[in-house]
Amino acid sequence: MFKSVFTIASLFLCLNAFAMPSVGDQAVYDTTVTQGENVYPMVSIFDLLEMDLANQRALVRQTTKMDGQPDEVEEGWQDSNQLPTEEMMTMLLAQCVQQGGKNESITVAAGTFDTCAMPESGGGTIWLGVAPFGLVKAYLPSKEGNTLKLELRSYRK
Repeated sequence: MFKSVFTIASLFLCLNAFAMPSVGDQAVYDTTVTQGENVYPMVSIFDLLEMDLANQRALVRQTTKMDGQPDEVEEGWQDSNQLPTEEMMTMLLAQCVQQGGKNESITVAAGTFDTCAMPESGGGTIWLGVAPFGLVKAYLPSKEGNTLKLELRSYRK
């Protein structure tokens, strides 16, 4: 039921990743999907399993946990260039306003982060900061009235 939502979320995170890539990096998100009147809380876990520097790719696993459902696990190779360096993240935060975002300090379960709040099409916002996979928080509504919310619960570098 949620596979398409998580496939989109996974692609979104990989395509918009701003982090310092290192094997063992992990980001755990409290995730909420709202479909009409139905609210589905879950946990999304992203792990960087392996780096293949020769082929410029990274093996990423996404695990989605929802009460009463079997875990959904997807693994796939991603372009490692989508996992920028600390210098690139520092540049993004320094040029946030010029890139169309807004510098914000936000607090989530994992702590307080300096972020670049970037507007997304459809009225959503993503908050990017220095954390594995770069995503600190997201609010992504769809045309159909559904929403995807993520907040960084914890991380490991």
